[in-house]
Amino acid sequence: MRKLLPFLIVYFGVITSTFAQLPKELWQYANTNTYMFLENDVQNNTHFQIQTNHHFLRFNYQDFKLEQLRLIDDNEVNGKYLEKAQDETLDILSLYVVKNGQKHKVVRLDEDAHYAGEVIESGKFFQRRNFPDLKLEDDPNLKFSVEISSWTDALDFRLVFENDTILSDDYQLMIELDLPSDQVALSKKGEVIHAKAKNGKVWEIIKRENDQLMITPENKIQATTSIKNKEVNLLMRFKYENLHQEGLNIIAKDLHRPNREVVITEAEQQQAKKISLNDSFDGLKGMERVALTLENLTNQPQLQRLIFERVDGVRDITGISVMLRDKDGNPTGIPIQISKNWHNGKEFKYRGPWMRSYTVVCLPPNSKVELELSKVSGYWGTLPAVSHNQLSLTGWGKKFRGNHQLWDQTAMGAWGESVCYEPDCGQANTLITDVRPFMIKAEDDNPIGPKKYNWTPNVGGGDFMRVYDENGQKLKIKRIKSHYKRNCPNLTEVTYTGVTSKDEVDYSLTASIIRNDDYFRGIYTLEIEVNDTFDFHRLALAQFGSETYSYQVENKIAWGNADGLIKEVPNVHKEKQYTNQDIIIDGKQPWFSMHEAKNMESHKYAVTGNKGIVLKEWSATVDGKEIQPRFSTYSSSKTRAGEPVTLVEVNLPSDIKQLKKGDKVRLVMELCVFPQEAKSYYGSNEAFAKALNLGQDTWKLMWREAKKNDVSVNVSKGEVVRNYPLKIKAVDNEVLADLSNGLAYVPVTISNLSNYKDFKVSFTVDDKAVEFNQENHGKDYYQVDFDPITQTWEVTFSIPMDAEVLDQK
Repeated sequence: MRKLLPFLIVYFGVITSTFAQLPKELWQYANTNTYMFLENDVQNNTHFQIQTNHHFLRFNYQDFKLEQLRLIDDNEVNGKYLEKAQDETLDILSLYVVKNGQKHKVVRLDEDAHYAGEVIESGKFFQRRNFPDLKLEDDPNLKFSVEISSWTDALDFRLVFENDTILSDDYQLMIELDLPSDQVALSKKGEVIHAKAKNGKVWEIIKRENDQLMITPENKIQATTSIKNKEVNLLMRFKYENLHQEGLNIIAKDLHRPNREVVITEAEQQQAKKISLNDSFDGLKGMERVALTLENLTNQPQLQRLIFERVDGVRDITGISVMLRDKDGNPTGIPIQISKNWHNGKEFKYRGPWMRSYTVVCLPPNSKVELELSKVSGYWGTLPAVSHNQLSLTGWGKKFRGNHQLWDQTAMGAWGESVCYEPDCGQANTLITDVRPFMIKAEDDNPIGPKKYNWTPNVGGGDFMRVYDENGQKLKIKRIKSHYKRNCPNLTEVTYTGVTSKDEVDYSLTASIIRNDDYFRGIYTLEIEVNDTFDFHRLALAQFGSETYSYQVENKIAWGNADGLIKEVPNVHKEKQYTNQDIIIDGKQPWFSMHEAKNMESHKYAVTGNKGIVLKEWSATVDGKEIQPRFSTYSSSKTRAGEPVTLVEVNLPSDIKQLKKGDKVRLVMELCVFPQEAKSYYGSNEAFAKALNLGQDTWKLMWREAKKNDVSVNVSKGEVVRNYPLKIKAVDNEVLADLSNGLAYVPVTISNLSNYKDFKVSFTVDDKAVEFNQENHGKDYYQVDFDPITQTWEVTFSIPMDAEVLDQK
């Protein structure tokens, strides 16, 4: 290895930054949070809510009533009371077909009363839910649908006539909004209706072309259009005092194929500008790059909602990372929501494939900025990118209660799913569903998969905070909200929060995956805090697989710590019983290996994987006492495997059957999935390939992870604020750190940076300087995120830790 300086400084944009710093208004909407969530667990639910920084909406889909819609005060944004029903139940929204002045109501089918509709898009910026198969109350042959969609500061109610038959001009579609007069005062200025709330905040209700908008003598808002137009919209947006929404001038250019036009349109219904992407990039390591010029020619600050869309032949859709970089290629950390769908059931209106990325930007008066939309589906630099985004299920499955709700999907690279999450547990009664090995393939002459850079077999699932009462009933988590902190491409971080069924316990689970080249690692941080006495018969803080969803049967289970193996046992089946309970693992890094797995999908895949867990951190206080973790193995046959499965659990001591106010538990754990056969691994990590050859299909790989991936850090400048994944707080935009004892590429996040590109970060590994030669398209190897609370930036690097990797430099 050639001699390197003791520290290599990674220093960005020093010369140009003084003249090219982007205006901070671009990050003004990074504090946006939009949540669309169910009031109860999906099987017993009747309502969904939308909560944003500006408004709150509560819809009763069983009775098909909009029961609450109001603007909220700034100090109410995070108030828990917004999640609860108001005392008075209102009926605010009505849908009609009007003929000769007579209103005929649009209603839903009786058999759909418990169907919560279809989640189309969901995330940080934009929510959309569709209710299909509505009918006219006195003419069931006419079919309709209704959409409710929301940005943080804008709403749309959309009624669509779905029949192919065109009715006469005598028919009109109508949306009627009856906002309570004691809460909202209406007035009309030109073609815009103003709805002013008691707190002084104002909605602007605007009309689309071909729609008519009016205030009735009864003080209701009506939007109408001829039924020949097929749809009518009632569009609402928050009225800012000093921020205007006329739109920016935008120019887009395809940098990969300059002769191909990038089409920009006004998306009137979505109240946004839509940029249609060409999907123009080459191969696994290609990048789609679109140069964007945003110009504000007015004397007032301007807001613009943006949608980057691809709806035809989305390449490598299972793993997409989208970022905004500056014109020099520096990632900016302007947040983007990614929603997508590849399911194509013909009876579903919004079937795939499509991908939409959402963001909001602001520009100061008389200003122009140059950005680049960068999209990868595969590699970010020289390593596979990671992503965690919403996957729409419309186009998949039937209209059963629990179907078509929120589903998140992660990927390493873009070669199928890595792990999937269903936060409301609507279909499989578990949080983690599909889990798949990374970079494995069958022999070249094998007629079945997995093929290189393609889907691999399912070895899922798993769950957290799985609780049962004395009657064996699962006590579910409700009011689950998804918080998307970072979604790509080096490190993901999404937190699911909720409460137990009677509000006794606050629940928070943060899920992450990391950019790497050896195998899949999922990192999970579970935190629970007890608000009131909580009784239970059985509690699994974590469970892998899951009692109701497991695709894998392992013949052997072993456990140990960083020092080695403690015990290996065969898989013993006893229906709904613990086969090992209250296991205590002393020492650092307790681990479990689940190996010698049966290939449950041998008809589709010639090779499969094994899995295991490591408990990285643990703290628990129960009744004022510090409690150490327990581990168990539990048996169940009600899974997807088709035969008995033994599961691994992390528990409290089994004699604890009650938690009281003030009790807390926090754990950090890691899920690993390994190739079962050494010959199936086609990745580039030489250290792992050697270990796999020596320890394939045994507990030794899990022990190696526990022993050798326990990262230590010595910080010369900065402050460690999180151990795993490692986060270091910068001092004066600078960090000096030496790392040791890690495997492959370790994610390190640097926080407290005053801008997105000018900082000094120096890493060594065992006193050997680290060079970042991971880029393919210029500065495409690190990740930037903006922290709206501290108004600072965070930068995440993938630090090479294997000796073989360092020696190659």
